[in-house]
Amino acid sequence: MAVVVVVVAVILLAGGSGGHPFAPFSGGAGDPLAYSPARQAADERRAAAGLAPVLYDKSPGGVVATARRVAHWRPLVERVARAQRLDPDMLEALIFLESGGRADAQASSDLNGAAGLTQILAQTGSGLLGLHVDVAASTRLTQRIARGQKVAASVRQRRLVDQRFDPAAAIAATGRYLALARKDLGRDDLAFESYHMGIGNLQGALHAYGDIGIPYAQLFFDSTPLRHAAAWTRIASLGDDSSTYLWRLFAARDVMRRWRADPGALSRHAAAVLSPAPSAPGGPLVRVAARDLAADGVRVSAQRTLMPAATAALLRYVGIGVRRIAKVTPLVAGPSRQLALDVLRSYRSPAQAQAFQFALDRLTALDVISWSRTPAVIHILVSNAAESELAPAP
Repeated sequence: MAVVVVVVAVILLAGGSGGHPFAPFSGGAGDPLAYSPARQAADERRAAAGLAPVLYDKSPGGVVATARRVAHWRPLVERVARAQRLDPDMLEALIFLESGGRADAQASSDLNGAAGLTQILAQTGSGLLGLHVDVAASTRLTQRIARGQKVAASVRQRRLVDQRFDPAAAIAATGRYLALARKDLGRDDLAFESYHMGIGNLQGALHAYGDIGIPYAQLFFDSTPLRHAAAWTRIASLGDDSSTYLWRLFAARDVMRRWRADPGALSRHAAAVLSPAPSAPGGPLVRVAARDLAADGVRVSAQRTLMPAATAALLRYVGIGVRRIAKVTPLVAGPSRQLALDVLRSYRSPAQAQAFQFALDRLTALDVISWSRTPAVIHILVSNAAESELAPAP
């Protein structure tokens, strides 16, 4: 996404509501980002791109080192994928995302929690997946390893008493889980999404949507606070990034494909993702009158101001969308010649804050924006493509 880093101040204020034929986040004819089967593949690619930066930023030792570790397990991955009729690239991506390829990974010091290459909970491992998991013995051996006592022997012994730390057993158990989930949910994409969300939670969201046989992309992109709100509430209430797990798997799959094609190119791509080169707006600057933006739920600090067309489109889309959800006028914007906005973290109601967070998350998942949080502001970088992406349908 081409962006620049010079910012314009934006604050959120309370205000009135009102109707508008342009209907962001409604999923209907007035929403240019509405889900449709025809754009599903494109939306999935964009979701992977929109969620990729966190992988590049958080991968242990860097994304190239992580890809190298994960690739080490490829023979085991392919064996399990063949046995369970799974996509090996997706199973490999799950290992990337769950542990960064580290067979000794632990979510916490409490080994009742997630552990091992595929981060299996102790109860799930022993109760559902047929693994031998002796938490007490595993904890003693883990402490011995941490103290540097007979490390090699302790590692071997721990794999016997806690098979979550045995890579072959862990990958096989994950394959069994995904096969069970596919049987319950009917689709591979739903099975992989359920690895983080849980089968029951995902079934609940699908039932709330009203159709249990749909692709995950439809459930995600067609559920908003204004459309299939019950399904969106179910997904949003999990609050732990569960809803974007499939998109992050797609991003990890793309990383591994890049690594296999050219590790050097992946390194260069990672540098570009983590430190994007500033760029000027690719589209035209537009002169926006305050009275025009006011009709869209946006107030500007000057009567007339120049701003990139992409920025104006974003302000209008988010302004109208947040107003429709929260029933308040959300934005007051200063002038800008660049593709960036700062939004003060000063909200007039919890509903306004929640609506704005939804807008951030949804537009990130569509790779229209990226954003970061400081104690005072939300900093938003706007894609040049926003001008055409967020324009009302003719």
